[in-house]
Amino acid sequence: MSIPVARGLSHSRSLGMPKVLPPLYNNDWHDFEPRIGIAWDPFKQGKTSIRAGYGIFHDRIFGQLLGLTRGNPPFQQVFFAPFFGPPPCHLPAADSNSISMFGAADFVGILPPSLSASARLGMERGFCHFLLIRTCALPMNQNWMLGVQHQLGAGLLLEINYVASKGTRLLRVIDGNAPKRALVAQLEAFCVPNNPANQGFRTPTGQCDQSTLQFGNLWFGAESGFLPFRCRQQ
Repeated sequence: MSIPVARGLSHSRSLGMPKVLPPLYNNDWHDFEPRIGIAWDPFKQGKTSIRAGYGIFHDRIFGQLLGLTRGNPPFQQVFFAPFFGPPPCHLPAADSNSISMFGAADFVGILPPSLSASARLGMERGFCHFLLIRTCALPMNQNWMLGVQHQLGAGLLLEINYVASKGTRLLRVIDGNAPKRALVAQLEAFCVPNNPANQGFRTPTGQCDQSTLQFGNLWFGAESGFLPFRCRQQ
């Protein structure tokens, strides 16, 4: 029997300071992992075996899930600027004062301006904030099986097994600022070819369409020039 422990992760307040913020989640001391297995020869001939087993296992907290919290304010500020220009997606013009990202040339518009760390965000600022529930516990998995093995002859074995598993407390990500359905419906009605107002967007046709209403455009489509307005909550 083993007892894994999920320990909370803390962030330092600032470099060089030993004082830390409260843990991201509470320690979990209740993860027992009992396991049992049996094997039985019902005919006492050494040719038949009935086997059964059950065990509880735990997975670790996904490391990237914790690492993403490093981007939470005030540790990281978000700068939003589309790298590519309008179709056919030419790279921005060269600028001798900018720093090369790819070693081929220097491009203007890549690097953000100087940003100061702040725990507060201004209005209309976009950011990707990751929060963990304080009662976050290790994901648990129960495995069990029942099988029968029988020797039919020399070098020939028949085996039948039933194997099952059940997951509990599996980790998942919930969007705390999901796109609003009413605004998505408005965009679907707007982004049609016969709409005279549907023009001037950063798409090959200059119009938004159903393919534009997906992925990051639902949150930042207005800022990137692909949609007339965003459909996330304020």
